[in-house]
Amino acid sequence: MDQERKLERIVIVSYDAMNIRIAESKINEGNTHNGMVSGRTISAEQILETWIPHNPESVAIRITLGLGWIKSDASDFFDICIITNNLRDFWESNQKSLPATARVSTLYCQYYDWPTVEARIVKILQECESSTQKESWHKLRKHFDWEYEGMASAY
Repeated sequence: MDQERKLERIVIVSYDAMNIRIAESKINEGNTHNGMVSGRTISAEQILETWIPHNPESVAIRITLGLGWIKSDASDFFDICIITNNLRDFWESNQKSLPATARVSTLYCQYYDWPTVEARIVKILQECESSTQKESWHKLRKHFDWEYEGMASAY
């Protein structure tokens, strides 16, 4: 992450990404066996940074952010789907057919470009930063799907 987009209290601990099978372009999920054996594996963040989709206007991926709080070893997972506008009508129609509890948070973009997508995610994180983790997580849940959503003991 660029220093100019630094967060004060929220810490991005990890990224992960997986395909949503409605798009033409598919991201490489994970590492190959040969890569793991040779020790030449790359992180999900590196995959996101270097991936050039076959069709940047036909992308649908689910990104999981591991988010922590400053001076804490713990982290929680927050998900968001990145959907290009070419797939928006299909995606929204599909989402409307689901029960409200099964619908997922979505960020739309004209085309996939990781620096632009990452900047939008970081901007949301910056806007959600508050003086406490509890308050920040509450705000984040309006934009992302939290791993503990719906649990009685959750914030």
